[in-house]
Amino acid sequence: MIPSLRILLTSQEEALAPHIRGNAPLYEALTQFITARINGRAMQPVPNEPIDCRASMERDHELRWLLSRLDFVYRSPVNQSAATEGEPPE
Repeated sequence: MIPSLRILLTSQEEALAPHIRGNAPLYEALTQFITARINGRAMQPVPNEPIDCRASMERDHELRWLLSRLDFVYRSPVNQSAATEGEPPE
């Protein structure tokens, strides 16, 4: 893999990482909470106005993106700098 193409953690994600890595109950609780929000919105009637419909779809997209980043942080290596340099994790 090319190190320059790897996705690195943002500073906020780096702050979250020590709390969520290896903490399966926290990770599962957060993903269930976010998924429940997406499912709750899906059960609502479709808005009549196209702008409202698009806004709802964009919120769902943002929550799905948040889920993917949460998964990325949960599964990311402990030492990001070593991962980018090709060194084995400590």
